[in-house]
Amino acid sequence: MIRGLAATAAAAAVVGAFLMRRWDRSAGRRVAEAASEAARQEMKYEERIAELEADAEKASELRTALNTRLRAKRAELARLRNEHAELLRRYATAETERATALEGRRRLALEAASPRRRWRRRPSPPNPPGRASSRTSRTVPPPVAPCRRPPPTPRPTRR
Repeated sequence: MIRGLAATAAAAAVVGAFLMRRWDRSAGRRVAEAASEAARQEMKYEERIAELEADAEKASELRTALNTRLRAKRAELARLRNEHAELLRRYATAETERATALEGRRRLALEAASPRRRWRRRPSPPNPPGRASSRTSRTVPPPVAPCRRPPPTPRPTRR
């Protein structure tokens, strides 16, 4: 009976050791899987950080390039505005000259169309001795005020 009891106890110890070893292997496998998953997540995290840093660097380079282009466009726009202002000044000058020429033509046309006025002669002052009396004095009409148009105002530029 003692032998049977000892054999049963020994069998229970062997079965218990077998089960404990099996549970230990299973737990070790789960721990290894968890550690592997953690390492995999860490790797994904580091890869994502590297990708984001590369994207940030590309964005910075793109931003620098776009700022350079923007400065060039602003310089071109300023040059075009100056050129436009110069053209407006030249146009205003040309219009002023044109208006002056038209006014001159208008005056000539008025003078040509109006009947000739007889100039009244004033009595000439006595001539000093030794000079001929060829002087005549005429009545000069009052000067006509010029009819000038102001130069056109430049249009406001859009910004």
